[in-house]
Amino acid sequence: TDCDRLHRHPGAGSLAQRPASGRGCRSPPRHRRPSRAGDSSGCRVAGDRGVRRDLRADRVRRARGATRCAPAGRAQRPPRDPAGRAARREPDGRCGPGGPAARRDPRRRRHCRRWGPVLPGTPPACQFGLRTVIRLDGVSVVYRDRAALRDVTLTIDSGERVAIIGPNGAGKSTLLRVIAGLLRPATGTVELGGDRVDRLERIAVARRLAVVPQLPVLPFATTVEEVVALGRLPHEHPVRGMRPGDRAAVAAAIERVGVGHLLGRDARELSMGERQLVLLAMAVAQDAPVLVLDEPTVHLDLRHQVEVMELVGDLNTRDGTTILAVLHDLGLAAHFFPRLILLDRGRVVADGPPNEVLAPDRIREVFGVDPTFVRLGT
Repeated sequence: TDCDRLHRHPGAGSLAQRPASGRGCRSPPRHRRPSRAGDSSGCRVAGDRGVRRDLRADRVRRARGATRCAPAGRAQRPPRDPAGRAARREPDGRCGPGGPAARRDPRRRRHCRRWGPVLPGTPPACQFGLRTVIRLDGVSVVYRDRAALRDVTLTIDSGERVAIIGPNGAGKSTLLRVIAGLLRPATGTVELGGDRVDRLERIAVARRLAVVPQLPVLPFATTVEEVVALGRLPHEHPVRGMRPGDRAAVAAAIERVGVGHLLGRDARELSMGERQLVLLAMAVAQDAPVLVLDEPTVHLDLRHQVEVMELVGDLNTRDGTTILAVLHDLGLAAHFFPRLILLDRGRVVADGPPNEVLAPDRIREVFGVDPTFVRLGT
């Protein structure tokens, strides 16, 4: 036809001799693959639309079977041998080379292994991989014209349980505020987990250190469980909020401290001792490697004092939490803490085991009382 002649000889004839373009005779676009020899579909008409849906049906393979229109006598793929397939698996059931006869490069890595988490987990018992978690070097704090701390230098190692003792106004609470980064010293440096506290963000400090304050203040109506849940703020997702792991940590802290009977109550209506226990549960839910307590037994009765001290000891021995507490009861301090730091007028007077720090002469000199009136725990 004229169409075939023009396709074979594009330069033949003039423009006037060429037939008008139309549906029946159109030169193929440049991006389309030229038709094969003997293929009648090179020049189509409108009636050929939709025909390709039924073309080459013999190449469409059914699931686990032959093609729909397979020609007779065509060789089919034999079914797989289950025994041979199992032989190619490793003894633990993973896919991969099963022996020296396996057909793969021996230098190729084995895939399909049991995958594990690649993100960093929780810090180990030795926090941040350092032995010393708190370090103070030449720290001095001045309130107007009065020195609260004078050239304090000390270190606290990971997993220690330390009590700070001393008379009123000795600088015990000030020392805790400096360690927590709430108060900037006039001179000296403070390190927490190997980093200077004044260079850390507050969320980073909260992930490393939990604080139980001396006078808890709750300015608005909050239930007990909501107060305990505040301890998960440094860990929860900024958009999604609390996750199942955070709720489990809150429930575990409530059960461990023993404030389950206070759930649902307004925290402002609790007594000072009950409020102190709730804040302790919040610090436990925070799950920080360092726990700082400012007079945690000041509002508690004798039974709860002993229970709190036993809980603090359990956090230290079982969880590896570093404990730093300010205490006025010398008997509890000597009984539950293997290391005491004695402050007087902003200076460290003694640092060591209870039998050395609480010597009779030192008690008389620092506290100004007769040592016979002081009963120390054994």
